[in-house]
Amino acid sequence: MQVFLVRHAIAHERNRIRWPNDALRPLTTAGIRKFRKAAFGIVRCLPKGTALLTSPYVRARETAAILADAVGRRKPIECSELASGESVGACFAPGVLPSITATGGTNQVDVSWSAVPGAASYRVYRARNGCGNNFDSIGTTATPAFTDPITVPGNYAYKVEAVDPDGFCVSAESNCSVATPTVYHATPTTAAYTDVCATGGPGSGNGVVEPGESVTMQVTLQNDSNTSLSSITGLLSSTTPGVTVTDPSAAWRTVSPAS
Repeated sequence: MQVFLVRHAIAHERNRIRWPNDALRPLTTAGIRKFRKAAFGIVRCLPKGTALLTSPYVRARETAAILADAVGRRKPIECSELASGESVGACFAPGVLPSITATGGTNQVDVSWSAVPGAASYRVYRARNGCGNNFDSIGTTATPAFTDPITVPGNYAYKVEAVDPDGFCVSAESNCSVATPTVYHATPTTAAYTDVCATGGPGSGNGVVEPGESVTMQVTLQNDSNTSLSSITGLLSSTTPGVTVTDPSAAWRTVSPAS
């Protein structure tokens, strides 16, 4: 008897926030597309009448279904004995998990946590507006610290999990820590142009920039941050041939949040 072992196609990265039960983690779109191409090569190696068995895990069943379609069969046989016996956190000492602290800074949040013995890396997750919302993976780091750049004001919640060297076993998730960074950011909302011809004429002030005219530009800013903005300056430049910027600098008054 010959046994052919086929590992599942590319699946989503393990994420216990999205899939608390790792058995439900599916293939990625790219994984499905690539394995459909590979399956036609695999079936050439399979003797006629080969039985297709699969683990009950979603990613394994999806892979087996693609292979069965290439062979010309309806569905593979689901076999619970092929399921992984690994449990979450089994590769780490019981009760060992990262303990994190998130600290709001200027346009960033600094996250640090206690190192976990045996961890090769850490996955960092973030949610907006508190610990009860959906978390998304935002990065992986080999050290117990992570800096998250922030451009939008708000409260940000963080969790971390340790990952073993093979990337398949993770620790229990950390506590949730919330931070509110100070965000400095302004967005131009309107720009008004006034064109003037020094010698007068019908084209002066008609809203069309014509040769020989001078243009004054007024820009309105919206304070998108969660603190007042002061000492705001701007610098205008142009690479257009024939255009000369005579007064490139501008300054704005102190702008309160949301104004």
